[in-house]
Amino acid sequence: MNKGRIYLLVSLAAVVSLLIGMIIAGSLEITPPSLALREREGELPVYQEGAEESPPLNFADIVDRVNPAVVNITSVIVVKGESLSQRPTPMEEFFFGPDFFRRRPGEDIARKVAGSGLIISKDGYILTNHHVVRNADQIKVKLSDDKEFKAKLIGTDQLRDIALIKIDAERDLPVAVLGDSDKVRVGEWVMAIGNPVALDHTATVGVISAKGRTLGAENVAFFNYLQTDAAINEGNSGGPLINLKGEVIGINTLIVAMRENLGFAIPINMAKKILPALMKGKVTYGYLGITPQELTPELAEMMKFPSTEGTLVGDVQEGTPADEAGLQKGDVITEFDGKKVDSRNTLYTIVAETPPGKKIKIKVIRQGKVMELTAKITERPELQEAEAEREKGEEIEGKIGISVENLTSRLARRYGYPEEVRGVLVVQVQPLSPAADAGISRGDVIREINQVPVENVRQYRRLLREALGKGDAVLFYISSVDSFGNMVSRYVAVKVG
Repeated sequence: MNKGRIYLLVSLAAVVSLLIGMIIAGSLEITPPSLALREREGELPVYQEGAEESPPLNFADIVDRVNPAVVNITSVIVVKGESLSQRPTPMEEFFFGPDFFRRRPGEDIARKVAGSGLIISKDGYILTNHHVVRNADQIKVKLSDDKEFKAKLIGTDQLRDIALIKIDAERDLPVAVLGDSDKVRVGEWVMAIGNPVALDHTATVGVISAKGRTLGAENVAFFNYLQTDAAINEGNSGGPLINLKGEVIGINTLIVAMRENLGFAIPINMAKKILPALMKGKVTYGYLGITPQELTPELAEMMKFPSTEGTLVGDVQEGTPADEAGLQKGDVITEFDGKKVDSRNTLYTIVAETPPGKKIKIKVIRQGKVMELTAKITERPELQEAEAEREKGEEIEGKIGISVENLTSRLARRYGYPEEVRGVLVVQVQPLSPAADAGISRGDVIREINQVPVENVRQYRRLLREALGKGDAVLFYISSVDSFGNMVSRYVAVKVG
């Protein structure tokens, strides 16, 4: 047998072996998962994940690849006449500004909220933001070919601001490839596609400006967000943030109002993680019941802690797992359920991911001593309940005629108060109100109500509600800073009615 024939036979054997191996791999489903369609448990949608070594694309190729999977979402909310006087929620104000939801009393109106979405499965499952479909009486989806469908809300996560909806298009739909947001690097080029101010399928480009950003509004916590300078505007919410491989790495969610080039996106890995719960209709989170604070070097020094690792307990809500476990204001949590706590964000994440009903150990430092407490985690209350409580509090505040905020370290410095001062800051006083008549001014700090110390807005509203439930007069203990920079304090009696 000559050498040529030997080489030919060896080559044929190698090809045959390769083909047999591919067939076996396919039948055993051992194809590398990054190249396959990932099907999750049960009835979960099949979504496509990116390949490890996908080559970079130019921006035009990215648009061609992803644009067909981006949809325009319009949510219709019928607002009854009797509820038109309600104020926007903190979530609405945070995303759209306080003037976006101006309402006219006396008539029903159909309010429309526009946003974007991302098709993640051929059978019509779409990811978007919770605030895009919140309280919607009808959800309409328009595809890239301008065909419209009514959508059904499958599940929602109000805390993370993620929602899953579905349309029945009676055909296979184009889908986007979901990337790995954990591998995103600051400085990496990205593209945002969405429907800003009704301009369908607008593409903008920028870079990842930062990772792990924490933002928030009252009763709402946003953390671990991707920050980008790609232009994001009203209507982009729910649309994809895409890397140079054409993979979705984030869901565009919010911007900082009245600022340029400050957009934020939910990491796509977060959405993938909660997808099984979204399919069941609702995502539940563990709840501890504290107000956590970062342990800054200044606080650590003043409170005689050896390091800044841990989370300072700023307040403990009554009747919560933290209260029942014996956590106290001023404790520093260093370990939760066997996991090290090095920051407030870490604690947020660990608590949220703890199943309700689970008993856990909490390691704390209290007055220099290490203690271990046991808490039984409950389900986080619905944000609607918190908003209802806020509205009740504001109604009580309205009788007095003032609005307040928590006195943070930043606000204390701004208004000239010593850092150890506790209370709530008066940010607005209504003219001719009982508070104005009593001489309370913007910039004052309310430190006591009926001689009970005030620590935060929530407690302030509760104390105020209790005081007015017993009579029509409230005794305030108030501090202010005079023109010489000195803090002066006084008692003020405010009579309502």
